[in-house]
Amino acid sequence: MSGKMGNLCDIFFELSNEDRMEILLRLVEEPSNLTNLSKRLGLSTQEASRHVSRLTDVKLTRKDPEGLIHVNPVGRLLLTQMRGMDLVSRHRDYFNLHRTEHLPVEFTSRMGELTNATYVDDVMVALHGMENVIAEAEEYVCFMTDQYPANVYSLVAEAMERGVVLYAIEREGYSAPPQILEDVPEDVREAIVRLRSKGFAVDRLLPDVDIHIFMSEKEVASVAFPLLSGRFDYLGFTSKDPQVHNWCHDLFEHYWETARPRTEFFIA
Repeated sequence: MSGKMGNLCDIFFELSNEDRMEILLRLVEEPSNLTNLSKRLGLSTQEASRHVSRLTDVKLTRKDPEGLIHVNPVGRLLLTQMRGMDLVSRHRDYFNLHRTEHLPVEFTSRMGELTNATYVDDVMVALHGMENVIAEAEEYVCFMTDQYPANVYSLVAEAMERGVVLYAIEREGYSAPPQILEDVPEDVREAIVRLRSKGFAVDRLLPDVDIHIFMSEKEVASVAFPLLSGRFDYLGFTSKDPQVHNWCHDLFEHYWETARPRTEFFIA
């Protein structure tokens, strides 16, 4: 195939075969000779040889003088880049209903780091996970959200009493609905105000909230993308996987650096 996309299309064509993809994944784990590779994959030696030859033709694999087949550096790089495609393909229904184009490109290009996250399709389960993260945090909790669950105020007060620092990014102009604020006990209000003054709660504001993140130093309770309308349904992903945690923490830090400090509070 000729043209600017010819090389990419050639590689995609070769990797569209499930056996060839499996061969690459096995060889990333460790080099192998053709006989062992064919046995591990349940293929005949002739079939395995044909697949390896095609991968070698597009420079994804090579054979050393001892007969061991290796994945080339470009093959490893492509597999790393394809983790994001794997995530999106497995959750294509979700990503057809939720926006990602508003995120900084350096984070959409890293979305493969979310591949080990678990999709949560029940908002009540997602809310329960957020409650647990606050209750079990020992160092910090990071929120980036357009609104809070009704019972979060008691939980954050208890967390701050334990020495947990809360970092919150909120939408400019946000205030909890009056019917929720009315139900916040007076002792909880007083604790939040007192502990905020001691530096246990730090709030910043952005013109808009592009993603919903609820996480502690231990885990990501929720990373949820907005619907196509821009609103949130709070369905998304959860994980204790270090790569998922790093992606969410780095994205939170990115927005934190651009947000402005909050000076007026709806619990004061």
